[in-house]
Amino acid sequence: MSIYEENLSAILKYKPSLYKDIKKIEEDNITNLCLIEAVKTKDNIKALIIKIKDKKYRLNSIYHPLEEAQRWVDQYDFKNLGIVVVMFGFGNGIFTSKILEHLSNNDKILIYEPSKDIFQFVLNNYDLVDLWMNPKLNLFVGKEKEVDFINELGGNSHWTNIYSQIICKHPQYENAFLENYRDFLVIVNENYERTLINRNTESYFGKAIVKNTISNLRYINEAQTVTQYVNKLPKDVPAIIVSAGPSLDKNIEELKSAKGKAVIVATDTALKYLFAHDIDPDFVVTMDPLKPAEYFSNPRCNTVPMFCKIEANWRILHNHTDKKIWFSCHPYLNKIYSKFGKVISFYQAGGSVATGAFSICAALKFDRIVLIGQDLAYGNGVTHAGGDISRIRAEEDGIRMIEDIYGNMVKTRHDWYIYLKWFENSIQEIPDIEVIDATEGGAKISGTKLMTLKEVIAQYCNKPVNCKEIINSIPPLLNEEEVNRSKVLIADSIKDLERVSIKTSKAIEVSTRLIRKCKNNQYNTNQFNKMVDDITKINNDIESTMIYDLIDTYISQDTSKKLANIYQYSDDEKEDRIQTFERAREMYQVINEAVKEIKPMLEENVEA
Repeated sequence: MSIYEENLSAILKYKPSLYKDIKKIEEDNITNLCLIEAVKTKDNIKALIIKIKDKKYRLNSIYHPLEEAQRWVDQYDFKNLGIVVVMFGFGNGIFTSKILEHLSNNDKILIYEPSKDIFQFVLNNYDLVDLWMNPKLNLFVGKEKEVDFINELGGNSHWTNIYSQIICKHPQYENAFLENYRDFLVIVNENYERTLINRNTESYFGKAIVKNTISNLRYINEAQTVTQYVNKLPKDVPAIIVSAGPSLDKNIEELKSAKGKAVIVATDTALKYLFAHDIDPDFVVTMDPLKPAEYFSNPRCNTVPMFCKIEANWRILHNHTDKKIWFSCHPYLNKIYSKFGKVISFYQAGGSVATGAFSICAALKFDRIVLIGQDLAYGNGVTHAGGDISRIRAEEDGIRMIEDIYGNMVKTRHDWYIYLKWFENSIQEIPDIEVIDATEGGAKISGTKLMTLKEVIAQYCNKPVNCKEIINSIPPLLNEEEVNRSKVLIADSIKDLERVSIKTSKAIEVSTRLIRKCKNNQYNTNQFNKMVDDITKINNDIESTMIYDLIDTYISQDTSKKLANIYQYSDDEKEDRIQTFERAREMYQVINEAVKEIKPMLEENVEA
């Protein structure tokens, strides 16, 4: 077999998704933007040299490329746990091989290679079978794979490992592919910001999420899920997502003529404004654990079918009398549903009620999603429809300038910018769905088609749809027998809490003894190892309980403070061991307190 065939054979076996990408590259016409050559070095290893626009870039040393790669890798620190290396440029794999030598089993390297030309050349000229066999390596080639790279990076980023990430670039790649490198840095920075926002959100909402989840368990006898609505609502009528941006003032009256000819999905912030204009949406979306109940003060709010998270404000759900449709469930409830063979699909809510509504409509597979009131920017100094709800925040809150739909520069806020990028990435993932921006103002959302709402209604709202009839034809997810069994599972969770309390008390005692032994340099003994094994078993026992997911959420504010540097280590083995067990003891104490607070909540709602 040729080198190319050997590489391809290994990629097919060990990296099938990359194999599909290569086959697609083969079908495409290679741009040949680069002139590429492999030059033998003094080490008898082929160095890679490329030429772009009459400028040459040497990607390896022409003397000792292995030594060069080792010196390059030596600048990075690999002693932490959970390392994710994020690299711009693959080259001929020499630098990648050196990185992989330093990575542990649970570490990963994600590489974005901007040039299909270079990648094809390398496949034909370098035997990289060992690289393709390595499960730590994830490679994304070409602009088309940017979204996959973003998703993989996001999926491997958590606030506990974000500080252990190594961001690097293959030598000379930033010069040869400057624009691509800038895009790479934007992706990395936005992922960093999202990760920290998620951490702060999880920490801020943790206790409210648990309180709401437990309080809303009473609705599982009647609740439906988004999955039940797939292929039930007609795909060929548009879904119109109504957000409360300033531009909603422009076309709110026009929306009336779409009623009954489109599926109107309102965000909770837009609901009051719609009722003020005598428009009843077909659905409302709510997800914020601390959303003020005042948004639902109008009694009409309670009769609109609701897409919601189980952790949404329990007061809102308590007053609501119509259908409740879960579009996301806390892992605790998912475990209950799984006992009956029910799967609650996970939808990327995106952090705002508008992005949540978009995820729902995408999941329902509408042919066309229309956005109105989705400004993601300030309009005449205000944030929402109605003109006087919220004034511009201070510049230190992350104000930045972006392009609007007319090509002008407008102000956006830090969180809106994150949502803007979320929309743009999500739109790329659903190429079969046409997304129309009929906001008639606000930020330019790449990937959308610009139309006025009047044009949308005239062109696409030409078929009647009776949402109420469809909604009423769909039964609750659980039948009566399953509801009764679920109540038994919830009651059993109270017993789990009691067991967790006993185990954490034991773990606190063992951790204290381990700390004492570390301070006395007694950590290379059978007794010490036995105690570590005991701690591991206790951890596994606690985490295996159904209730643990609620505990984990409840203590997220404490864990985010105490465990922020959990994967980072120094060169002092003794001090690292002491700090590890001190953090462990602190966490067992936090879990113990959480159990005491969660138990009465659960007992109260089991009896409800």
